[in-house]
Amino acid sequence: MIIDQVLLRSILRNHKSYEWTFQGFGMIRTYLDDQKRWRLNVWHPKMRTHGVSDIHDHPWSFTSHVLVGRIKNIVYHHKPTDLIAPSHHRVVIKTGENKQVIEPPTDVGLGVYPDQVILAGGSYFQHRSEIHRTEAEPGTVTLNDRSPATLSYTAQVFYPYGTEWVPATPRKATSSEIYLALDTALERLV
Repeated sequence: MIIDQVLLRSILRNHKSYEWTFQGFGMIRTYLDDQKRWRLNVWHPKMRTHGVSDIHDHPWSFTSHVLVGRIKNIVYHHKPTDLIAPSHHRVVIKTGENKQVIEPPTDVGLGVYPDQVILAGGSYFQHRSEIHRTEAEPGTVTLNDRSPATLSYTAQVFYPYGTEWVPATPRKATSSEIYLALDTALERLV
């Protein structure tokens, strides 16, 4: 799917034609096809759930195309806890609006690779087993091309050692969330 600036502006201006959900990682999102392969994300850090546990992997792999703005993708790796103290707790969840913990917390060590910064016009691939978190400038828009999900629809979520898990459960976006994100994105398109 190719989305140029004209089509993107049309989608954002005609937002009532789409179902927008809020994701506590700091974005609203909508699917552009019935198979949910193509997902448009509009980011705004003011929409991040306070204290959200945003280090995670996915039940699907995806390629993310940055249409507007800038993304910082931070990728993590496991470190053996027999050599270092645990840095994070890990839970396994069933993803989606009916999110539930299916494996209790365990303690793990995580290290971080150098940040990947992707500007408008760029893209990156994220394998479903890669642990990451995303930071985006206000009004950043990304288009995800998602592979089919694993049958279990499970993902791992990590949060700092000694803290509590704060979920980013998707829900229907409010009008104020939609306007905040889309107005900021439209300003960036000018």
